[in-house]
Amino acid sequence: VVRCFHPGIRCLLFADDLKLFCHVNTMLDCESLQRAICDLEEWCISYSLFLNPSKCSIVTFHRTVQPVIHDYSLCGSYLRRLEDITDLGVLCDVKLTFSGHIENVAGRAMRALGFLKRNTRAFTDTRALVLLYKA
Repeated sequence: VVRCFHPGIRCLLFADDLKLFCHVNTMLDCESLQRAICDLEEWCISYSLFLNPSKCSIVTFHRTVQPVIHDYSLCGSYLRRLEDITDLGVLCDVKLTFSGHIENVAGRAMRALGFLKRNTRAFTDTRALVLLYKA
Protein backbone atom coordinates (compact mmCIF):
# COMPACT_ATOMS: atom_id res chain seq x y z
CA VAL A 1 0.00 0.00 0.00
CA VAL A 2 2.88 2.40 0.73
CA ARG A 3 4.06 2.30 -2.89
CA CYS A 4 0.80 3.67 -4.31
CA PHE A 5 1.28 7.19 -2.87
CA HIS A 6 2.90 10.14 -4.62
CA PRO A 7 5.99 11.86 -3.19
CA GLY A 8 5.13 14.18 -0.32
CA ILE A 9 2.37 11.91 0.97
CA ARG A 10 3.50 9.86 3.93
CA CYS A 11 1.76 7.08 5.77
CA LEU A 12 2.03 5.30 9.08
CA LEU A 13 0.85 1.71 9.47
CA PHE A 14 0.10 -0.09 12.72
CA ALA A 15 -1.92 -3.33 12.80
CA ASP A 16 -5.11 -2.52 10.83
CA ASP A 17 -4.66 1.24 11.16
CA LEU A 18 -3.35 3.59 8.45
CA LYS A 19 -2.65 7.30 8.68
CA LEU A 20 -2.01 9.45 5.62
CA PHE A 21 -0.42 12.83 6.14
CA CYS A 22 1.45 15.63 4.43
CA HIS A 23 2.28 19.30 4.82
CA VAL A 24 -0.65 21.36 3.55
CA ASN A 25 0.14 24.95 2.64
CA THR A 26 -1.97 25.41 -0.50
CA MET A 27 -5.06 23.97 -2.14
CA LEU A 28 -2.72 21.99 -4.44
CA ASP A 29 -1.49 20.15 -1.34
CA CYS A 30 -5.13 19.42 -0.43
CA GLU A 31 -5.75 18.02 -3.90
CA SER A 32 -2.63 15.87 -3.62
CA LEU A 33 -3.86 14.42 -0.33
CA GLN A 34 -7.30 13.78 -1.85
CA ARG A 35 -5.60 11.97 -4.76
CA ALA A 36 -3.75 9.81 -2.21
CA ILE A 37 -7.06 8.95 -0.53
CA CYS A 38 -8.50 7.99 -3.94
CA ASP A 39 -5.38 5.91 -4.71
CA LEU A 40 -5.82 4.12 -1.38
CA GLU A 41 -9.46 3.43 -2.22
CA GLU A 42 -8.49 1.97 -5.62
CA TRP A 43 -5.73 -0.14 -4.03
CA CYS A 44 -8.22 -1.55 -1.52
CA ILE A 45 -10.72 -2.37 -4.27
CA SER A 46 -8.02 -4.19 -6.28
CA TYR A 47 -7.27 -6.40 -3.25
CA SER A 48 -10.95 -6.88 -2.31
CA LEU A 49 -10.55 -4.86 0.88
CA PHE A 50 -13.31 -2.58 2.07
CA LEU A 51 -12.91 0.74 3.85
CA ASN A 52 -15.43 2.07 6.34
CA PRO A 53 -15.65 5.87 5.90
CA SER A 54 -17.52 6.21 9.21
CA LYS A 55 -14.38 5.00 10.99
CA CYS A 56 -12.15 7.46 9.11
CA SER A 57 -11.56 11.08 10.01
CA ILE A 58 -9.51 14.17 9.23
CA VAL A 59 -7.49 16.22 11.69
CA THR A 60 -5.63 19.35 10.62
CA PHE A 61 -2.70 19.87 12.99
CA HIS A 62 -1.64 23.51 12.87
CA ARG A 63 -0.42 26.49 14.86
CA THR A 64 -1.71 29.13 12.47
CA VAL A 65 -4.77 31.33 12.86
CA GLN A 66 -6.27 30.26 9.53
CA PRO A 67 -5.09 26.85 8.36
CA VAL A 68 -5.87 25.57 4.87
CA ILE A 69 -9.05 23.52 5.34
CA HIS A 70 -10.45 21.17 2.71
CA ASP A 71 -13.27 18.61 2.76
CA TYR A 72 -11.87 15.19 1.89
CA SER A 73 -13.97 12.26 0.70
CA LEU A 74 -13.65 8.49 0.74
CA CYS A 75 -15.99 6.03 -1.00
CA GLY A 76 -18.34 8.89 -1.94
CA SER A 77 -18.68 10.15 1.65
CA TYR A 78 -17.11 13.22 3.18
CA LEU A 79 -14.79 12.41 6.05
CA ARG A 80 -15.64 13.95 9.42
CA ARG A 81 -13.26 16.55 10.76
CA LEU A 82 -12.14 16.23 14.39
CA GLU A 83 -10.64 18.77 16.78
CA ASP A 84 -8.79 16.07 18.71
CA ILE A 85 -8.03 12.39 18.26
CA THR A 86 -6.73 9.58 20.43
CA ASP A 87 -3.90 7.64 18.83
CA LEU A 88 -2.27 4.73 20.66
CA GLY A 89 -3.66 6.08 23.94
CA VAL A 90 -2.45 9.65 23.48
CA LEU A 91 -5.02 12.44 23.02
CA CYS A 92 -3.76 14.93 20.41
CA ASP A 93 -5.49 18.24 19.73
CA VAL A 94 -5.16 20.33 16.57
CA LYS A 95 -2.54 22.61 18.16
CA LEU A 96 -0.55 19.64 19.54
CA THR A 97 -0.63 21.07 23.08
CA PHE A 98 -1.51 17.70 24.69
CA SER A 99 -3.33 19.61 27.47
CA GLY A 100 -6.39 17.36 27.14
CA HIS A 101 -4.18 14.28 27.42
CA ILE A 102 -2.43 15.66 30.50
CA GLU A 103 -5.81 16.47 32.11
CA ASN A 104 -7.05 12.92 31.40
CA VAL A 105 -3.95 11.27 32.85
CA ALA A 106 -3.93 13.52 35.93
CA GLY A 107 -7.66 12.90 36.44
CA ARG A 108 -7.22 9.12 36.31
CA ALA A 109 -4.32 9.36 38.78
CA MET A 110 -6.37 11.50 41.18
CA ARG A 111 -9.32 9.08 41.00
CA ALA A 112 -7.00 6.15 41.74
CA LEU A 113 -5.47 8.02 44.68
CA GLY A 114 -8.94 8.91 45.99
CA PHE A 115 -9.96 5.25 45.72
CA LEU A 116 -6.90 4.23 47.74
CA LYS A 117 -7.56 6.87 50.40
CA ARG A 118 -11.23 5.89 50.78
CA ASN A 119 -10.54 2.17 50.98
CA THR A 120 -7.43 2.13 53.17
CA ARG A 121 -8.48 4.41 56.05
CA ALA A 122 -8.37 1.49 58.48
CA PHE A 123 -4.89 0.33 57.41
CA THR A 124 -2.21 0.73 60.06
CA ASP A 125 0.71 -0.98 58.34
CA THR A 126 2.59 1.75 56.43
CA ARG A 127 4.43 -0.85 54.33
CA ALA A 128 1.11 -2.14 53.01
CA LEU A 129 0.01 1.42 52.19
CA VAL A 130 3.27 2.11 50.33
CA LEU A 131 2.95 -1.18 48.45
CA LEU A 132 -0.61 -0.32 47.36
CA TYR A 133 0.41 3.21 46.38
CA LYS A 134 3.25 1.96 44.18
CA ALA A 135 1.20 -0.83 42.57
